Amino acid sequence: MRAAVIAIGSRGDIQPMLALATGLRRAGHEVVFASEESYRGAAAAHDLEFYRLSGNSERFFAGPAGIRFRESFDRPRAEFRRFWTSYIAPTVRPHLDEVPGACEGVDVAVCQPWLGVAPGMADTGVPACIASVFPPPTLPTHEFPFSLSEHAAGDQGPEGNWRTWRRAALMLRIGHETIQRWRIERLGLPAQTFRESLESIGRLPHVLGYSPLVVPKPAEWGPQIAVTGYWFADTAAGYTPPDDLARFLDAGEPPVVVGFGSHVGRDPGRLTTTVLDALARAGMRGILITAWGGLAVDELPDHVFVSRGVPYDWLLPRVKALVHHGGSGTTAIALRVGVPQVVTPFGYDQTFWGGRVHRLGVAPPPLQAATMTADELAGAMRRAATPEVARRAQEVGAMIRSERGIEQAVALIERVGRQHGER
Repeated sequence: MRAAVIAIGSRGDIQPMLALATGLRRAGHEVVFASEESYRGAAAAHDLEFYRLSGNSERFFAGPAGIRFRESFDRPRAEFRRFWTSYIAPTVRPHLDEVPGACEGVDVAVCQPWLGVAPGMADTGVPACIASVFPPPTLPTHEFPFSLSEHAAGDQGPEGNWRTWRRAALMLRIGHETIQRWRIERLGLPAQTFRESLESIGRLPHVLGYSPLVVPKPAEWGPQIAVTGYWFADTAAGYTPPDDLARFLDAGEPPVVVGFGSHVGRDPGRLTTTVLDALARAGMRGILITAWGGLAVDELPDHVFVSRGVPYDWLLPRVKALVHHGGSGTTAIALRVGVPQVVTPFGYDQTFWGGRVHRLGVAPPPLQAATMTADELAGAMRRAATPEVARRAQEVGAMIRSERGIEQAVALIERVGRQHGER
């Protein structure tokens, strides 16, 4: 079988899709990994054929436009529409136009949900399934709120939860015209109404790469929807830490790791000061992961170490707790390792995951990055570092490690591709 895996976004978006593609490759299939140029090396390292998509998500999410996009989800619908029309649609359309080339000659196309490409490819005769590491906005439920909702941290009750998904539908409608133009102009397909588009998406097979322990599958979702468990990439294989990091880890109590991935606030200096003050007030050592930005580091006290990046599956077993933004990928690896968490959402679905890990008992309630104080963060660090939370994190980690997310997802994708081969 030959499969195309289409993946764009931040590193947290790409890593699980790369792990899924690698799982397909290990199962003996040919895999073309379609992504942006910055991920070419990662694809080659996993023996995957690479198909270049234009754009640079790292630059987008770490820049002013990415901040505006993240903040626009909480703004009035008209403002979100203006931002979509002026910036997002012109950026998304080249990706859409390139996808058919990546899918030439494949038996199955594995697509993320947000580009809306899977139904289009399916209508051209390429079997397609949707792969997502969060509950997609096209699968509403009464059992939990939409992950981008301002109320995503907690259960709003059946009707309250459902209302958040209605807002998700309004957001999807804004991007509907872009998808329809692509269907007509690039694929030569007839346009669909918004309702027809949602129905065609809902009929497709879905593999959802998160744990049913964290977000159980709702009873109202059909059999074509599978919650498989997380898709993990082994990023620690062969890793040797630099000498200064090894010395810091050996020099005292296990530290707290603080890292916000690709998410940058409007005032990195204030955020860094808050983090450093919180570590001092909590009496804890810390490792700051600067990644793409988010933390502005100049002079540091002796009890704080700074790194551009360290594989989390190597580092987290050696620390007391992880303070992070709540991205799905970072949340997943922290759950797998079994380390207590403090989630400080910047936007998107991060509040949702912060609420989920709190419900599991492995983290205090999430703190919004834009408003949290040093006292609040220090208190959250102390709560996360208690023996009770540490024990619960280990229990949950053992359950997460017992899941076989990639194997389950590969089996379902193989079924879709096999049906194509039998035609």
